[in-house]
Amino acid sequence: MWKTEADQWRLPYWDWARTNRVPELAKYPTITVPKYDGTGVTRIDNPLFQFRNPTEKPMISAGVGADNPWESPEDNEEDMKFGACIGTSRWPDEVDRKPDTEAWRQGVVNNYKVADKFRSTNWAKEGEPEKPYGTTAEMVFRLLTVPIEYITFASTKLGQLPRTRTKVLPKKKKGPISQWTKILIWSTSTITSTAVPEVKGTWPINIDRLWAIWQTLNPDKWLDDASVPSDETFMNENYDEEKVSPTVPLHPFRRDKKGTYVTPNDVRYTANLGYSYADLQPWLDKYNPNKKFDRELFIKDLNRRINLLYGFSRILALDPKFPTMDGMATVEGGLLIQDYAFSIRFLKYGLGGDPFWIRLYLAQDKKNPAPMLDLIAEVYNFSQRPHTENGNCGNCKKLQKQKIKSTAYIAITPVLLNLAREGKKLGSLTKEVVLQYLRDHVYWSVIKGGRVLSSTEVKKLELEIVGSTNDSKHYEDPTRTPQFDNFKAQPSISGGAEGAFNPELYNTTPEPPPPRILPPKATLELGHSLPFKQQLGTDSVIIVKSSVVDLTLPSARGSDMTQLSITNTDGDVVFHISIRRTQGVIIFNTKPASGQWGPEVKIPLERRFKEKDEATILIHDEGEGYEIFIDWTHVHRFEKRIKATAPKAIHYGLSDGQEATSVLAPKLRVFTYPAMKDLFFAKVE
Repeated sequence: MWKTEADQWRLPYWDWARTNRVPELAKYPTITVPKYDGTGVTRIDNPLFQFRNPTEKPMISAGVGADNPWESPEDNEEDMKFGACIGTSRWPDEVDRKPDTEAWRQGVVNNYKVADKFRSTNWAKEGEPEKPYGTTAEMVFRLLTVPIEYITFASTKLGQLPRTRTKVLPKKKKGPISQWTKILIWSTSTITSTAVPEVKGTWPINIDRLWAIWQTLNPDKWLDDASVPSDETFMNENYDEEKVSPTVPLHPFRRDKKGTYVTPNDVRYTANLGYSYADLQPWLDKYNPNKKFDRELFIKDLNRRINLLYGFSRILALDPKFPTMDGMATVEGGLLIQDYAFSIRFLKYGLGGDPFWIRLYLAQDKKNPAPMLDLIAEVYNFSQRPHTENGNCGNCKKLQKQKIKSTAYIAITPVLLNLAREGKKLGSLTKEVVLQYLRDHVYWSVIKGGRVLSSTEVKKLELEIVGSTNDSKHYEDPTRTPQFDNFKAQPSISGGAEGAFNPELYNTTPEPPPPRILPPKATLELGHSLPFKQQLGTDSVIIVKSSVVDLTLPSARGSDMTQLSITNTDGDVVFHISIRRTQGVIIFNTKPASGQWGPEVKIPLERRFKEKDEATILIHDEGEGYEIFIDWTHVHRFEKRIKATAPKAIHYGLSDGQEATSVLAPKLRVFTYPAMKDLFFAKVE
């Protein structure tokens, strides 16, 4: 029975290029489903509406969403950690994002805000049921109609179209078009920035659908060894990098009981995997006149669906209520118009991996720009910090080191057609008129954490706004594919960190105040370990601060060892401090992970700590040993026993004992410096 049910199971997809509304399946907190025994229906919590921890405990109880101990409370709040949440949120209000609110803990779902975000571009009017709307529809239209090779379609980094003739940036170890399509989504929305997997799960299915449509339209285009860039690799089962090819194994997926790995060739067509989409049903009678499949008939109907569902600029250009004007020309069966676009290029990790928006505007009144009304498109960088509280993202670090750039392609022809049709200061679509209009009215900004960045800050992104034109032909017959030819870069509508082409619209955001000069610091709690944020080696300094010093002798039954242990990746204790009040000593030692404690080195405890309400322990790695200072006074030099290993973490604990108490506070502050000079001349973090 389960196999029968599995064969009939279908995953929903959200065609976000057709509608700005959250799908009905994901709208409501409960949903009806058939009963297990088939005797009717029952109502259950809707998993597509919101994910909730089944235990009804905060997600931190499962190790999810912990604060980064090396970040300030403000930074942790900005990162919107999910540790305090029981349920996830979909586009919460600013007030509801505060981690101490009940709304954030329980989760709030604001479906209307998703629709509002899709409509945030004022010019993008939602179409009738059979008419597309907005940037997202237009970008899907371009994806499926502009002729490109498979390697460009599948691997060009974040949305670069071949007609822009810009440098190809290979995508590293990602699935086909997923990165490209993310830019299409982010052109008008950031649903995933505050929504979550229950809706996001419908997205990759739509990506798979678009991929299947493209492959059907281009059956002669596929992976071949010659076209795959040499650095397009994957990690094989031996953890070696291997070049991508049509026959590489797709770990861990297997296609038979013998354990044969699935290859790209096996997944080229969805039909080979036993499923298809409503757009792709070649077995229907209408495609099989005389019981013989007519591919030409099938492709024409597929073109018709694409043109009518996503061809926003096509529908605007061919609108019979919109008279032909200068810059447009009739051709056999259709219309020739100049096509305008911007490629937005930027360093993906230009702000250290922190997410940011790039927003493109067209000033309706260039003397009084109004960003909320002027917005025509927006792009999200969709990145994360290479270093997180859960460890490091190796691929992120690699891409950051390579200074990888992302590119978003924004077609603005629909905006211009709307302006011309409504008579808003654009009476012609000729190249000279349009280019001058764009030079005078286009401006842009970069937003991070709700703040518009200054030009100096934007320079870190190496931002490029690159204008271009094409000749585009759209046909009255929707079964015909549009044509895009005669690409030309337009230097007069290209810019960067200044924020506009027109000096009157330049970015005038004041420079932010200089950041506070602080070393990396974190809280270390009793009984816990703290991984170091930065690599520490010779000449590095670790400082531990306590707000309390308790030298009171413990009871006879209580053990008396307050311990700080510095460990490496192998689990060796490379340096250990034990403060023992009953013995009146401070002990220094080491312990290999698979061995015993070494001989103890003792110094007197008396008069080492100068105050009762604060203490500072400084450990300086001077190469062959550790110099130890207590309250800024040198107390000992300890010769290294475990060498050539970098410290990775510090542990704060007590020896076992029923009434064990610590000499130091329950929470310590830990500071690290890569070199001694940084202790006195700290660099901006």
